[in-house]
Amino acid sequence: IRRNISIYMIVRLAFLGGILSLLFSLFSFHLLDNGWWGASSAGPIEETGKIFAMLAVARTAQYRYKLNGLLIGAAVGVGFSAFETAGYVLRTYTAGSVVGTAEVLSSLEPEVALAVGMHKGAKAMEDVLVVRGLLSPLGHIVWSSIAGFAMWRTIRGRKFHWRMLVDEDFIRLLLIPVILHMLWNAPFELPFFGKYLILGIAGWFICFSLIQEGLKELKLEQNEERKKRGMVASALEN
Repeated sequence: IRRNISIYMIVRLAFLGGILSLLFSLFSFHLLDNGWWGASSAGPIEETGKIFAMLAVARTAQYRYKLNGLLIGAAVGVGFSAFETAGYVLRTYTAGSVVGTAEVLSSLEPEVALAVGMHKGAKAMEDVLVVRGLLSPLGHIVWSSIAGFAMWRTIRGRKFHWRMLVDEDFIRLLLIPVILHMLWNAPFELPFFGKYLILGIAGWFICFSLIQEGLKELKLEQNEERKKRGMVASALEN
């Protein structure tokens, strides 16, 4: 609403923020993930990585509104999701091509078997792109939005300090995307992508409530500005 974040900054956040958060997460997985949590360990690791990426790319003192944090988080979430999907796509295409080639190699010429295998790999890759593309608005984007809002609500336009990461209000709100992410990756499914739809709707419900909080912040600021202008006008009249 304040229009204080440029399109260039959004692209930069999506690109650099996505790369930095993914690198941080991969490094953290290597150090911290002992296999106990399985895929659910991505919740705390990846959401923490995205927070550090936001702080590395965006200047907190310049973008001081809560809604700025929500937008910054969404942009980093877009970048993270895109690069993560690219990795899944490459792995799926490679594995599908190898397996598909091996399945028909005994009955076809090597060149033909390779072509068949590559076709199967491309089909598997397409399936991954479609599913992840359809589900992407329900995952990383909304989780990172909530995390960004939590960080910017704690910073409140001040210069960032490490002790802000242990602020109780920040941790309490950050736990929401962490838990949503952990449940998303948990080893259970519901029919018709039910698990992902339920978690996505819950995330967006929380996100919309945070938007209302951000709008109230701007409304209070506008009221303060009106009061100041009124006081100046009264002083000039007197």
